[in-house]
Formats: sequence, C-alpha cells, structure tokens
Amino acid sequence: MFNRPDKTVFSQIPKDPGNSSSISIRRYTPGDGNNVLSVMKRVYIDEFGWQYAFLRGAVKTLRDMLLTYDPKRELFLLAETDIGPVGVMFLKRKSDRIAFLRWLTVTREVRNRGLGKALIECAVGFSRHAGYDSLDLVTVDRLTHAREFYRHQGFIETDRRRDTVWEMDMELCFFTRDLREEAKPSADGTAEKSPAEA
Repeated sequence: MFNRPDKTVFSQIPKDPGNSSSISIRRYTPGDGNNVLSVMKRVYIDEFGWQYAFLRGAVKTLRDMLLTYDPKRELFLLAETDIGPVGVMFLKRKSDRIAFLRWLTVTREVRNRGLGKALIECAVGFSRHAGYDSLDLVTVDRLTHAREFYRHQGFIETDRRRDTVWEMDMELCFFTRDLREEAKPSADGTAEKSPAEA
C-alpha cells in the first residue's frame, strides 16, 4: 500500500461492485486548500452539525500547517474520485520520535470501501520510513465510529479530557499506536505482525 515518500500518488482503491468510481490517494498540491475544506465542511458541518467555528479553525490550522510543512517528516494526503475530493489526512511531526495524525476524514458516500484504512496504512508506512516510534491522534467522544475505527487499526486510548473546542463542549480522546512493537522480529528472524495487521 505504502509507496516511497517521493511518489505523488500513494494508492488507488478500485471501483466497487456498485459501479462507484475508483478512489485515488495522492499528496496535497498547491491549490488543494478548497478541496480539503470542502471535505471538512461536508462531514463536520453538514453531516455532524458542528458549529461554523470549526471551519474557521480549520482554515487557520490549514494555513499554519502549510507554512511549516516538511515533506520529509510530514505527509498531507487528499483522496478523490472523478467527481471530486472525498477524504483527507495530515500527518504532522510532533517531536523527533512521535508523529501526530490530524484530520483523517472520509465523506459518507465512500465509507466502507477501505479508504480510512488505506489512509492509516499510508500514515503508518510513512511514519516508519521517517523514523518515528509512535503515532498519536486526538478525536472526540461523540465520534463513536471514529473511536472504534482507530481501535481496530491498532491505536490505544491513553487519556480523556473535557474542553471547549470550536465553541463546543467536547470530550477529547487521546490515542497512540506504538510503531516499535510492530517491527519486532520473531524467533525465526522475520518481522511479526501486530494484532491490527494480522
């Protein structure tokens, strides 16, 4: 699934039996800002009913991320079909050994086709290649399906905290995935798979 970091297109999800479009996962390129914000608006504002303060915050966060973006240590992906953008994922450097997963978002019309898992696999592959030991993320309690998804992808919840975020009262859920444990060799010298990969 994971291609070398210098490749533009990371992955392709083929058409499904219902004749849906294939999904391409590629690097963010200049001019994609509106595509990213479109995905965020369709999911968090239109579908989940979050405050528009979230979108204002997303605009500022996007600008800040792009100003400091390091393509050797960070990864910004956009997923799209022939009708437009359907997913986004940003992997940011948190420290020399820890990567931070932000904005993993998939629109309703392409859910259950493996896009979320494909984006996680891109993030994990890139993180290992870049030398990170672990991958952290924060989600919110009300996104039940997201929390379950992350658990199925090998993430462990480490903490919770209530806060006001984007003018909404949120219970923040902190997750981590240890990439070192997954790379331990077995007795025969081959790499053992983690429970999430087996």
